[in-house]
Amino acid sequence: MPLENASFLEALSADQDLLAEVATYTSKHPDSQPLFERVINHCTSSSTAKKRKLTSNLRHDASIKLSVPSVYFPSLSFSSPQRKKFALAFYKNALAVFSAGTPVSELATSEPVLIGHNRDSPGFLLIETPGKATVSYTLVYLLSSSTAATSSASYPDTIVAVLPESSAEIQGASVPDSKMFSPPSFLTSFLKSIPSLTPIISPLTESQTVVVEAHRGTKDGYLYLTPNGVFFGFKKPIWYAQLASIVAVTYSSITRMTFSLSVTTTTAATTATIADTGTAQEEEVEFSIIDQSHFSKIDEYVRLNQLSDRSMTESRRAKTELKLKPKTSDSGQDHNGHTVDSSELAKAHQEWAERHAGDEFTVPQSAVAENLNNPEGDADEDDEDDEDFQSDSVDDGGSPSSSEDEEDETAI
Repeated sequence: MPLENASFLEALSADQDLLAEVATYTSKHPDSQPLFERVINHCTSSSTAKKRKLTSNLRHDASIKLSVPSVYFPSLSFSSPQRKKFALAFYKNALAVFSAGTPVSELATSEPVLIGHNRDSPGFLLIETPGKATVSYTLVYLLSSSTAATSSASYPDTIVAVLPESSAEIQGASVPDSKMFSPPSFLTSFLKSIPSLTPIISPLTESQTVVVEAHRGTKDGYLYLTPNGVFFGFKKPIWYAQLASIVAVTYSSITRMTFSLSVTTTTAATTATIADTGTAQEEEVEFSIIDQSHFSKIDEYVRLNQLSDRSMTESRRAKTELKLKPKTSDSGQDHNGHTVDSSELAKAHQEWAERHAGDEFTVPQSAVAENLNNPEGDADEDDEDDEDFQSDSVDDGGSPSSSEDEEDETAI
């Protein structure tokens, strides 16, 4: 029995076997045709929406004339906004992303994947690609979908692409015919000639930048502390804060191996409301698991740029003391069942906190109560514990782990 309307099957033309199976099934079961048609139309529309997602967030400014670009890369490896190859064109006041391999002569009539105006960008980074054995350079062109670039924000539309090693692949009206130049140096000079763009990092300023590996939540990446601001990439969303928007920094979670750095900023949007509210709202972003070997470099950056360090402020100390506060039951007993007077408990905790101010470890829950019950300590108990420890060591039979522990203690 022939199908009444088989047009919906055209969406399956890429898979002829599947098309034949669906056609056979719907021929035998005509009642199933509307269901198959709805499913296929739904999948097709969802796929189209995903493909157009890149262009939905950015304005197509009528002032942007996509004629002959000043600089054009026919094919670059992108990691943002999508992980694939695209063509990248730079114009006097904008840039555009096209399908890879689009001839420069066809750009004026081709539909771009993404268009961004330079006024929507706080700047660009042209940096040596981190974590690579061979030297290559990555372009990061910060792009915001808002009507004006913010001073501190995530940039989901940011362009991140690796530059070619050879200048022979570069085209455009501003490209010298000789092609005897380094792609990073040439592109840096070209982008710096655009008045509305700020070179956040370029090969000329990279030596002034502190670069460390860090995590933002569960995402690992690289943290760049530059003369113009703080940048974190390269996994989306890209984050950048201009130096002028950074209110303070805070060190926390300090251990022997790692520490965390929190950057507190204000955004352009919140700063604009100061006149109405009297205060600006702040946002704190934490970067964790930073190696201790980088602490001195980061701290020097903080001091040179005169950033406020809030690590020891009253609010931060209050949060720390709250974490250190020992827990007692409703009956006023600690976890060992000892009765503890609340006023004496508070006094003992205050004394303990003062003695250990600045320590990063947690107060043992029994420490305060034991000090209350036995303020002078019990030397006999300590001696007895030492004897038990020595006895256990002898009974162990001289295992390799025991001998190594004893040697370590002797060395210490």
